[in-house]
Amino acid sequence: MLTLNIGHKYWHIVEKGRTFPVLLGWNEAYDKLSPVSWTYDELVKLGYEGEQIIELLVKKYLGWRMFRVGILATREYCQGLIGARGSGKSCGAAMTSFIDFMLRLVPVYSNMPIEARVVYKKAEKVYRSEEIEPEKMLKLDQLYRDACLTLDEPNIEYGVDAYRSTGIVPLAFDYALQQMRKVNLSIIYAVQSDMFVTKRMRFQTDVYTQCWDASAGTAGKIPRGHKSKLHSHDYSGLITGHSYYTGKEPMTKRIVNIRPWWSLYDTGKVQTREKDYKQYTMTAAQMDKMQKQREYWNLSSFIFNSCVNSGVESISSEDLWTTFNIPDKRSQRTYIGMELSKMGVTKTESRSGFCYHFPAAENI
Repeated sequence: MLTLNIGHKYWHIVEKGRTFPVLLGWNEAYDKLSPVSWTYDELVKLGYEGEQIIELLVKKYLGWRMFRVGILATREYCQGLIGARGSGKSCGAAMTSFIDFMLRLVPVYSNMPIEARVVYKKAEKVYRSEEIEPEKMLKLDQLYRDACLTLDEPNIEYGVDAYRSTGIVPLAFDYALQQMRKVNLSIIYAVQSDMFVTKRMRFQTDVYTQCWDASAGTAGKIPRGHKSKLHSHDYSGLITGHSYYTGKEPMTKRIVNIRPWWSLYDTGKVQTREKDYKQYTMTAAQMDKMQKQREYWNLSSFIFNSCVNSGVESISSEDLWTTFNIPDKRSQRTYIGMELSKMGVTKTESRSGFCYHFPAAENI
């Protein structure tokens, strides 16, 4: 288990007899609001004990975040870390889960064990991720409210594979993913390629972080697996207001030293295929709803590709529905409009209703 000693500016990771300083920052703003000087002895005199002391000191000294900054710090979001074997994607997912969620007392449920012991003098607290309960997760049980779900290779264990997107488990997972906002559930997943997961999961992803092993091309100056290059893209437009479709430059670029964090998670845990989902069944109403959503998504994708490939820049809503024979059903038209917006289509008001604006083919 990884051991982390709290410090004023630098925290220190103790791992297999070695000590690594890590800069996690000092939360000066929080310190100014503190009623005490936050020394260990004073906290003990005030009646605080082991885990309580650690939680208070973490609030004071933890100022740095991996990714959950700005608008992401106040709401749920979905992030995918992508990279080849050994690129640091799983470690990045574990670090984000631990630093941005677990240390801030947000429960994390994961299919790869994440565990660390935080120490300050005689006080200590063990932070540990919880195992995922498949049926409760797929049904968005209250257990997963105000929490984070961290998935390593979800296309293997959870069946959200691009080639099996119409199976019961992938549809059930996508159904839960579409409603993550309702229970304030954030999702972080690590996969070798974004094309390995279903289209629906890709469109629900807010941030894509491309990962590379930073040792490549350094002639051995950086040992293999010690540092990772992370390029993050605002895929949904949630952060910058401009989706990846209209601007493919990364919004952030960084190199992270992941070597000290190797013991934070169990990188050797093998993910198996849906073994825990054999008993999961869906009601007829759920199946019918998912089938309709799948049909609407396929139709939305067809509309998008047809308009872009034909060079259509703008089209009124009335002409759009007529051209593609969309029936006058508010729920269907609303859903298609939402899907088109995720694909980079913007909508403005016009005299006859609305006007849809499609991106140019070269910007996709």
